[in-house]
Amino acid sequence: MGTRFTLPLSASWCQGLAGVGQTLLRAGEVLDNVDLTRLAYQTGAAVTDFLPHIIVPIQCCGLVGAGNFLMTSLALRDGNWAPAQATAAHILIRAAGPANHPVLTAKSVEDGSASLAFGVAGALGFFRRLSRHGGPFSLPLFS
Repeated sequence: MGTRFTLPLSASWCQGLAGVGQTLLRAGEVLDNVDLTRLAYQTGAAVTDFLPHIIVPIQCCGLVGAGNFLMTSLALRDGNWAPAQATAAHILIRAAGPANHPVLTAKSVEDGSASLAFGVAGALGFFRRLSRHGGPFSLPLFS
């Protein structure tokens, strides 16, 4: 498989850095290990740098998953909302429809467009949490 197929997943929540970073942060907290916590923040920086290359706006494998990591794992702890806000901008840039009514997913029930992982439910949850600077995350890796 060529690089153009694997790179977008390298920052994803389900198969990449966003999931790894969340795990590192939790391990750092549980083990009281500053090195793991530092690695989690370095992972967040890498995910932020990679945002322009993530092409889908979904939770699983996409911008919403990266944004939820940047918000849930990092912004809620350090108060730096800029990466999560940058994620929102990238999601809207990739949306179809006019600026005042972005379309984030296809309108087909068969393709999972309403789901949390692949559809508008995940994106709406991200935007709701971002606008409130917090709130519950529907798919936490850890409780």
